[in-house]
Amino acid sequence: MDGMKKGIGFYARVIHNQIERKSNSYLRDMGLTQTQGEVLTFIVFAHKKGRSVKQKDIEDYYHISNPTVSGLLDRLEQKELIVRKKAEDDKRIHYIEPTEQGIELHQDMFDIVKKTETDMLEGIDPQAAKCGMEFLDQIFSNLANARSGSRKETD
Repeated sequence: MDGMKKGIGFYARVIHNQIERKSNSYLRDMGLTQTQGEVLTFIVFAHKKGRSVKQKDIEDYYHISNPTVSGLLDRLEQKELIVRKKAEDDKRIHYIEPTEQGIELHQDMFDIVKKTETDMLEGIDPQAAKCGMEFLDQIFSNLANARSGSRKETD
């Protein structure tokens, strides 16, 4: 396999797997998975900024399906890290808020995230890191805006 050309997709997958493995090993002691931790972070940051969070906000931000988000929220609620509250004006809408326990756990997680990012960026010039983030952001934007389905090649 040596000498095989490795593209962006390969590196994205391998880096993602490494981050997930490292995060899961840290978060396991807290009783969370990486994805649960990310969703809790989203909820806590929004709460700290005075913003209300609906399930649809999480689906849109992370580009994951309704059933997946629903399951994640169920588990976070079972762990008493979040609560769902019905909207006053529309009982079909539930707002998601962190509990005090969720906010405290988030601070511990945030410290782990900062350590992981420090490890990832070790030996990388800050300007190169900034360019790398812009590069990754553009790739994400390109993929998010690309048309779905297969493309026919034309001559």
